[in-house]
Amino acid sequence: MKILTSKEFMGRLVGTEGNEKAIDYVTDRFSEIGLEAFDEDYHHVCKQTVYDPEKQIHCLEVIFQNGNTKQYEYGKDFCDKIAIKKVDISAPITFDKNDQDMDKKIMVIGEDDKSFDYNNKCQAVFQKTNSFFKAAIVRPKGTPNIEISEKLYNTLLSEKVKEVKLITKHISDEVDIKQPIGKISGKDHEKLLVLSAHMDHSGWAGKTIFYGAVDNAAGTSTIIDIAEKLKKQSEKKPFNMDILICASNGEDSMLTNLDDLLNELKSEYDEIYDINIDTIGKKDGGMICLNGDKEQNKELIEDLMKCFSKNNYEVLDEYYGASDHVIFNNQGFCGITVGQKDVFGENNTTSIHTEEDTLHIINYDQLYKVSDIIYDFIVINDGKIYKPDNK
Repeated sequence: MKILTSKEFMGRLVGTEGNEKAIDYVTDRFSEIGLEAFDEDYHHVCKQTVYDPEKQIHCLEVIFQNGNTKQYEYGKDFCDKIAIKKVDISAPITFDKNDQDMDKKIMVIGEDDKSFDYNNKCQAVFQKTNSFFKAAIVRPKGTPNIEISEKLYNTLLSEKVKEVKLITKHISDEVDIKQPIGKISGKDHEKLLVLSAHMDHSGWAGKTIFYGAVDNAAGTSTIIDIAEKLKKQSEKKPFNMDILICASNGEDSMLTNLDDLLNELKSEYDEIYDINIDTIGKKDGGMICLNGDKEQNKELIEDLMKCFSKNNYEVLDEYYGASDHVIFNNQGFCGITVGQKDVFGENNTTSIHTEEDTLHIINYDQLYKVSDIIYDFIVINDGKIYKPDNK
């Protein structure tokens, strides 16, 4: 956890040097544990479109009615919540939600409003926040949703502002992206369990780093811990199926790396299912959820809940959100995500994708318990393949 969330790894955004360092670290751990290589160097590789923060342009300038202007700092004064590929706006601002000329203006709102309510109604939305939320997604077009500091919000509220200029340009690269994958060979090479967790996060904005402890250094560290126990167990008694330990890369950027991997695996294995871990160990994150399409994953969820219950750990069969299990579900395989209920700042708690997501909010006891229980589940259900038709 300390290494994956270190300043050196710079938030592990896919396509950056920090992400490459994370790949090397996880690969080394897989090798140290004694996992077999998925290929010659433990990597699945596919070409993807990525956006290096060092190559992007972010400018925000306020022009006051007295003729003065001021440039504001990206990552300190403002940050794009979800990036738009190219933005070039010069417009007056409004705080009036009933402004008849809203379509010609930038809407400025408080932190409790829903910014997306104003999409397609104004030039851009500026929202006051105490902690920037940074997604790694870059969309081709849309209404810019810009988070602004309380200081900038108060300036816009109290000063006489003529207009605001907002310029954003996201420059893309096509690069080969690696996913570290280790393997434990079993007796039956037609059956496969994929144990996955995405290792990437959202990188940085200016001087602000989004370290991604809960999302998803926690999941990555947990599958490494489980892998070590599985490897030792396999040396005593081989499993009745192959097991892949996959540190998927690109989930936060909505890339298709795992889709490409699954397409390859389908040609090698007749039966596949996935257990994915994403966002656990948050001190104020609420209960653990077992989430996937409920009909498609009914038996898998039931058996996992039994295993958690056997270990005296209460979990919820409740909506978690999108993660890598969806890729398996969409291709007709069983797959669930183990994640926490409240990770987006519900009830005035901390939130992932913000500066708050550091080691300080980690409940390590939960990580160890989840690791032990999932290991227990895999051993107990060795050789069983979960199918959508429950046959």
